[in-house]
Amino acid sequence: LGGHGLMCHDPEASALVCKAVKGAIGHLPLFAKLGNYSPDERGEATLRRVIEATVPYVQVYSAVNAVPVPVVGEDGQAALLGEGRQLAGVCGVALKSTGLDVVRRLSRIRVSMSYNFAIIGVGGLATPADYEAYLQAGANAVQGATGPMWNYRLAVEIAEAARTELTANTR
Repeated sequence: LGGHGLMCHDPEASALVCKAVKGAIGHLPLFAKLGNYSPDERGEATLRRVIEATVPYVQVYSAVNAVPVPVVGEDGQAALLGEGRQLAGVCGVALKSTGLDVVRRLSRIRVSMSYNFAIIGVGGLATPADYEAYLQAGANAVQGATGPMWNYRLAVEIAEAARTELTANTR
């Protein structure tokens, strides 16, 4: 949007792009990745408008993308040098609460409006408990990137925890 915001905060622009992409891919499912929405009424209204505008085209929403924040050093000055680098996308564990919040809100919208889209939870997946938290929040699937970079066994640990829970529940 020309440096004036995120497309996922603009219902009309999001709908135009999603409609065009869906027209190009036909019957293939369209996934749309969402960012953060403020936890106030304005953020909730924006998220609802974006979903209402794009749900005719989107089958899966992924939440959340890296959140742009100011990155500063201990001295309070910009840590990243260069023009246009005052903000940087923060990801990993720092995104867990934001990701869970947006997934919960998406899940509530899905239920209240009887929509049939899937949700992929993203942000801060570092333990099997994080995986379970996303499922409890309403995610149909959970995606990890930074967590598996730090712990190459993360997927195995999640599978083992799920197997242990399944075994305990069948007794």
